[in-house]
Amino acid sequence: MLRDLASFAARGSEIVFDYLIPTYLWPLEERWALGRIMRIIGRRGEPVKSFFEPDRFPDEVCRLGYHILENISPAELNKKYFLDRSDGLLTHSAAYNIHAEIIKDQ
Repeated sequence: MLRDLASFAARGSEIVFDYLIPTYLWPLEERWALGRIMRIIGRRGEPVKSFFEPDRFPDEVCRLGYHILENISPAELNKKYFLDRSDGLLTHSAAYNIHAEIIKDQ
């Protein structure tokens, strides 16, 4: 999908998306809960089929014609978007966000 998008979108276009890290990188204390979430969303028709290592995935995205503007960790996401919430809502520790710009010319 990312390769196809870079092939037809205008240079300078931006994309933001989340991705999950591989299960072996999930914190031990959260593996049960994260596995449960994965099963629930899978039953709702959105199974997660791909996992990416946060230290390697940005380089793969760059090879497809993108420049990474941000690769935001769960801790950074919580600090940036959830810090002062009164309900205690946080993102889970397996989700990263990438903000990238297309630099490849068609």
